[in-house]
Amino acid sequence: IFDATTDVQAPTVHGNDHAAPPIRNVKTTTNDIFDATTDVQVPTVPVVPVKTSVVKVSFTAKKFPNMAARETQEAEPPVPKTKEAPKALTVEGEEDVETNALWLKDKGDQFYKHKDFKAAVNAYTAALHRDPLHISALSNRSACYLQLLQYPECIEDCTTVLSRLQADESLPTGQPTAQQTKWESVTLARRAAAYCGLSSMEKARMDLERALSLDSSNEKLREDLASVTRACLAMDEKACGSSS
Repeated sequence: IFDATTDVQAPTVHGNDHAAPPIRNVKTTTNDIFDATTDVQVPTVPVVPVKTSVVKVSFTAKKFPNMAARETQEAEPPVPKTKEAPKALTVEGEEDVETNALWLKDKGDQFYKHKDFKAAVNAYTAALHRDPLHISALSNRSACYLQLLQYPECIEDCTTVLSRLQADESLPTGQPTAQQTKWESVTLARRAAAYCGLSSMEKARMDLERALSLDSSNEKLREDLASVTRACLAMDEKACGSSS
């Protein structure tokens, strides 16, 4: 239907003498937009050369992996700060040392529950700086040292805890309470574990014997003592065999 020229023929009429004259050729021209060819000039976009280069980025090594990067530049990881930190004051207007030590010890307990032992050590150490006689912070720090495989530090803290428990003058009768006896037994078992880490099996055996004497119903202590005793015997046999 898009042809430019069309010839239309008039029909012939029959039975009439006066035939209609033929219709002249009608030339129709369509304005077909699809037949036209248009050349559209597209402007040329200049190509800008892009220069590439490799940028090397270096990062400062973290001293304490469990702490945030902005906090690891200190000599020791800082104790987390919070707006809820107590600010108890004495009559003279000085900060109550005992209250802050208790708060720091509680923060250390929270870190320990989340297995962030390095942060817990830091919190317990800060508590001890404010209250050197805080035996709970010292005992809990020894547990953290054991988890971190820092056996000498664990042994040192446990030894201090045991000496303070034995020299506790707060008991009116001079006899340890059941809680104190349990505490001493746990500390001895912890120090024995640290001795085992250093392969000091004989010292570990002696501590476990003392711990079991304080807590005779503890089957776990009994099993540990039997295991360490066998290890001591094996070491003695090996020493005898090498000497002979």
